[in-house]
Amino acid sequence: MVEIFMTHDPSLAYINGGRSDVIVVGSQRELDESCNRSPFMLAASLGRVDIAKEIAYHCPDSAFYRTASDRSNALHEAIKKEHLKMVDYLLRTPQFQRLINQSDSRGKLPLHCAASMCNTELIRSLLHHKAQDCTAVTTDNENAVDVVCTKNDLCRTRKWNDAYNLLSHEINFATSDPIENRAKKGISKEEQKEMFYFMPHKYTTNTSLVAMLIAAVTIVAAFMVPGEYSRDISDRNLALFAKKASFVVFLISDAVAMCSSLAVAFLCILATWGEDLEIYSVNYKAWMQRLMLLAYIMTTVAFVFGLYTVLSPKNLWLALLILALSCILLLIMSFVSGNFAVLEFFFRLRNVFLPRCRSKYNSLCPG
Repeated sequence: MVEIFMTHDPSLAYINGGRSDVIVVGSQRELDESCNRSPFMLAASLGRVDIAKEIAYHCPDSAFYRTASDRSNALHEAIKKEHLKMVDYLLRTPQFQRLINQSDSRGKLPLHCAASMCNTELIRSLLHHKAQDCTAVTTDNENAVDVVCTKNDLCRTRKWNDAYNLLSHEINFATSDPIENRAKKGISKEEQKEMFYFMPHKYTTNTSLVAMLIAAVTIVAAFMVPGEYSRDISDRNLALFAKKASFVVFLISDAVAMCSSLAVAFLCILATWGEDLEIYSVNYKAWMQRLMLLAYIMTTVAFVFGLYTVLSPKNLWLALLILALSCILLLIMSFVSGNFAVLEFFFRLRNVFLPRCRSKYNSLCPG
């Protein structure tokens, strides 16, 4: 339908107001917002890439029209509605490169709009474009990192942290104030108290459930693995495996795992007591993580030596195979737990680091 309209009368692409709504056939109509938009901008705000391509084919210069209210362009509109496919189309098309560094009435580039929503996918797409000016500032003298820091409602969330890390890697940003203090400016004491109240409760609820599950498993294993009791007069009521070294290792690791998991559950209760819950993020959470990791490792060790105790008399090769696989698993768990923050950060920003590593490698080894 759009192709018929544009073939019949290409001037429709330059009309603002009511007739522009006719171009976006089959789309959601936003009559209250479309009165000052061109058809291309309306298609961009609705994420209709097919319609935008058709309009750009007949009238490519219509894509550079701006809204009368805030002077935003089509890329601004697509980012505000978080239409990633439309943003990728505009960034991929060479004739639309001028949109990347166009500012609105407040001096905001599309990058600033993406930063205000802390949308890492949009931010990453814009930063990867070679024409993007990362150092541009708004009329309030704020760069993209400053815009992220003003989002007090998203402070301390993973979305906020990812956006800040992604932008600060590209933008040289230095300030005398710590970034968390700047982000917390303007937050009332009631809001901070509410934020520090819900975060510990949410974390401790999930952690306590896992800890109690581990404790239950270790308690059941302690009664099931020993097997039957000896009938000899000298060793009466003594477990058959009591004299085996592997069974002793099982008992020790099982006891440590049970005590660690119960300690985590106890700390979860303590973490929710008291009024000053901000201390939780420094003390309780750190000890919970250490004890939970110890419980995981000891539970794995207890599982391995429990199976080894039962299988080794008649199936030694299977017992040794399970022991070897479990040792490899423990090494992987130890490495991941020790470098989890670095690995997670590198995985999220892999699209930024990997191209730079390749280019640096190619420059060092041109052959």
